[in-house]
Amino acid sequence: TLVCWKCNKPGHMKKDCRSRKSNDGAVSKGSNDPEKQQG
Repeated sequence: TLVCWKCNKPGHMKKDCRSRKSNDGAVSKGSNDPEKQQG
């Protein structure tokens, strides 16, 4: 079973966590996940 390390609830991962208010569309800017911009 997957456990989200962001909210510690089972059934999903951080990328699927709904606790963050932004849509996935906002993530495309990379402001939320600077670690992804290193690519």
